[in-house]
Order: sequence, then C-alpha cells, then structure tokens
Amino acid sequence: MSDKNFVQSVVKALKVVELLAREGESGIGELAQKLDIDKSTIFRLVSTLKQEGIITQNLLNKKYSNSYRLFELGQSVLRQSQSIRASIYPFMRAIAERTREAVNLAVRDNLEMVYIEMIETDDIIRIGHNLGQRRPIYCTSVGKSILAWLPKTELEKLLQKIEFHPFTPYTVRNSDQLQEELAFIRKNGYFIDQEQHVLGIRCYGAPVLNCNQEPVAALSVSVPQHKYEKNPEKEELYISVILEVMEQFSRMFSGVVNRRNISAEVS
Repeated sequence: MSDKNFVQSVVKALKVVELLAREGESGIGELAQKLDIDKSTIFRLVSTLKQEGIITQNLLNKKYSNSYRLFELGQSVLRQSQSIRASIYPFMRAIAERTREAVNLAVRDNLEMVYIEMIETDDIIRIGHNLGQRRPIYCTSVGKSILAWLPKTELEKLLQKIEFHPFTPYTVRNSDQLQEELAFIRKNGYFIDQEQHVLGIRCYGAPVLNCNQEPVAALSVSVPQHKYEKNPEKEELYISVILEVMEQFSRMFSGVVNRRNISAEVS
C-alpha cells in the first residue's frame, strides 16, 4: 500500500480495539504504555471510538472496554460464512464419525486462517480450535491447503509478505520450503502438519473448493502426536477419509469426480 493511502490513526485505533479484546478493561495509561503511544493520542482515539459506540467506559473505575457493537459487526461477518458452514458441516460430521477425531473448518483472512466451525472429539483431552481463533497461514495444514490453490500471481504477492517465525523446531522456515509443500498439496490434495505450529498436535488438511475450483475454505483433522505414535497406521485412514469425503463434497458442489486429477492438472 502506498503511503498516501495509509492512515496511521486508523491503524492505532484498531490496535486499541485489539488490545482491549486481549486484555479486557484498561485505562488510558495502560493503553498508552502497552501500545507505546502517548497518552494524548490514546485519549483522542478512545474518545472517538467511544463516541462511535465501538468501546464503552466503566463509570466506576473510568476504564474502557470493547462494546457489544463489535459483537454485532462480528455477527454480520458470521452470517456471511453461514452458507459455507451449512454446506460443509454434514461432510465434516462424516469425517469426524469415521476418524473419531476433531475436525475444523477455517477461512483465510489475509495472512491468517480463522476457524469458523469445529466438531470436537469425545476424548478427555481435546485439541480442537476455538471458534474465531486465528493461526498463521504458512505453518498450518488449513492455511497451506488454501495457499496451494491460489492463482500464481496472488500466491507470489502473499509469499512476499510472510515473515517466517519458528513456532516449533518443525515450522517451515522459508519460501522455498513452503513452495515444495504447496506442490505436494497440488499433487496429492492434502497436507500433513507435523507439529509445525504447536508441538504435540498433528493435523491433516484439505481445501474446500467452489465450482470454479477456487479455495473458499479448508478443513483439517487434528490428532494428538502421542496418539499417532501409538497407531501410525491410522494415518492412512485419516488421509483416505478426508480425500473421499471431500471428493463427495466436490462432486456435489461442482460435478468434479476426482480431486487428484484436478490437482495434477493445476500443477
């Protein structure tokens, strides 16, 4: 984005809202210190956000918090994703019943994946994601499933923006390594996240494509690493179930018979 189109005050206001979402009630001084912005600027930002109904003030302690206006705005975004969630949910249920593991549905928001639906496992220890949770696009099975199916020009632009952070010893480290993994997805239709983002969690991901073979979402099966190590032969089950069920979805959605054939054509 060019400098002339970049509005610093909007960025700072969003940082205030994001901080309040993470930290809860905060005063002017706390906001200024944590955001490293002078108090006078914070006061102007907070006053504007309060006037517009985005944040509210506790009259007893004078601290600020986000208002229900944000909840209303979030609900409108959620409604936009209802069609995807409604159409894919029966297929997620089929995967969950056959694998007996947690199944997650996520959509892309710039360089992050946002989880919009999930089916938990019956296990005592659960590793499913929370709704609305965000994860980096480059080191998750759902994120890579989306990246692999993006148009070449769009993918190249995104790769230039990614800052590779090593969350674990297994996290993808650079663009070349990521490109190799994306080529695997285009060829095979799935990806295995082997503790790239969180130690102890193994995820099997695949893209959700629309009738134009564009990635609108991605789903994953989450398996504890210790559970995989006890029964590594089940990995073949996870992969085959994901591919089979997603092929059924693709066939219903666009008349496509074989996802692997499509992958080969794209690559």
